[in-house]
This record gives sequence, structure tokens and C-alpha cells, in this order.
Amino acid sequence: MEWKSLASGDYVVGLEPANSSVYGRAYHEENGNLHTIKPFAREKNRLVITILEGEELVRTEEEAQALAGKEE
Repeated sequence: MEWKSLASGDYVVGLEPANSSVYGRAYHEENGNLHTIKPFAREKNRLVITILEGEELVRTEEEAQALAGKEE
């Protein structure tokens, strides 16, 4: 789950583990796709964060706009 604090003079982004999306637990229970694990079970996830700068950022933004059909 991602959350943001946009308070004046403060910008924080948090990433936290969750077993539902922004739709909430009830939504996933109703749709039968709530992620669960058994008691004492373990689950390992890998998170890769990439920071783009300069030309690489510009090129990626242009590619994203083209994919979205918003080429300028």
C-alpha cells in the first residue's frame, strides 16, 4: 500500500505491506481475491526501486506518453 503526506514543507511517501488494495478488504473478500497466508507461514517479496534522471527520465516520459496515445 502506498500513502503520501503532502503537508506544507513536508513530502513523504510510504510503502507498507497490505493484503488488500485501495478498494479495501471487503471488496476483495466479495470478489474472492483477498491475499492470505497461513498462520506462521512466511512470504518473501522483492522490491526494486529505480530512480531516473536526465535524458533517461525524459526518454521514459516520452515513451509513456506515446503508449498512452498522447504524443506531442
